Amino acid sequence: MAVLSKEDLIEIRVLIGLGYTPQQIYEYRIANTVRGARDWKRTTIQDACKKIQAQRGNVERRHGSGRPRTVRTEDNEERVARLLQSPPRIPGTHLSARKVAGSTGISRSFVRRIAKSRGLQARRKTKVHRITIPKKRRESGFFGPPCTMNMSTFE
Repeated sequence: MAVLSKEDLIEIRVLIGLGYTPQQIYEYRIANTVRGARDWKRTTIQDACKKIQAQRGNVERRHGSGRPRTVRTEDNEERVARLLQSPPRIPGTHLSARKVAGSTGISRSFVRRIAKSRGLQARRKTKVHRITIPKKRRESGFFGPPCTMNMSTFE
């Protein structure tokens, strides 16, 4: 069935109430140039009529129709947020999105979506090299500022 707007379904409901058959509604829509001819198919109108009659004239979408949400529950969102955040005094101990996905059973894409909606960033942790003590001393100015004397004075 093609997608019909709410206004289209209301119009079909009114025409059904006036006693039109799906065939007559189709011909009415083709002949009606005030609202513009639409490329509705006859089967689309028949399906819409069946749906409206089955719902006793209601054109709203039934509550609960569609696939239920199974992954995006509050419990899962809390678990993902807890695993993606490092404790305040232990930075860098959060898990990557891949490890969170493996430990919770949620796909990586949903982990990233949950992180984005919570304002978190699921980033891969990168290992950095350790700075040796002599290099720390050299770069931190442990021995004082570097020599800035002009060597031309000694010549």
